[in-house]
Amino acid sequence: MAAMHSSLPANSAIGSRYSSSFTSIHATASLVSFPRLPETRRSNRKIAVTAMVQQAVQGAPAAYAKEMERLSAKESLLLAFKDSGGFEALVTGKTTDLQRIDVNERITGLERLNPTPRPTTSPFLEGRWNFEWFGSGSPGIFAARFILERFPSNLANLSKMDVLIKDSNAKITASMKLLSSIESKFILSTRLSVEGPLRMREEYIEGILETPKIIEETV
Repeated sequence: MAAMHSSLPANSAIGSRYSSSFTSIHATASLVSFPRLPETRRSNRKIAVTAMVQQAVQGAPAAYAKEMERLSAKESLLLAFKDSGGFEALVTGKTTDLQRIDVNERITGLERLNPTPRPTTSPFLEGRWNFEWFGSGSPGIFAARFILERFPSNLANLSKMDVLIKDSNAKITASMKLLSSIESKFILSTRLSVEGPLRMREEYIEGILETPKIIEETV
């Protein structure tokens, strides 16, 4: 089977990694203790401790300001998602070009504020993630195109997409509804490889279209 590749940006667990680094700023001075020394050496040590405390105090406001900037960018992105109509508008083609540009620019801005130095190798990357947006470089774009190009929008709609990442492998699940009474899933298995601190390569391995099932609530 021929392999298909795409590149994608990586964003991961900003909050968890940032929290640990933020608290370590205050731990430096509070855990330091010194034995009693002759007056001259004690004076030099006092100067060193004072400089350390001042550095911690000056660093705390800067870290707080950076965190507030990140939270503001995140809220701005969520608002842009909402204004564009969200995932449903995106997959049904109702999102305008200006809305796409606006959301993509806000995503790029939030990526620049990611405190994780190498998100592609972070353990927080693993887990199950829901798709709220996707573009030409997003993982799972092949799964979305497979459904959107083969099923007319008046017969089927893509209701949800998620991806499970584990051990350098990803399984993308695209859920769809047919005639509002039948549901099916397209499952795409891929292999991920790290290309750099911010980029990964996605190799498509296998795609499976599950047998459609009737939604019991509609019967």
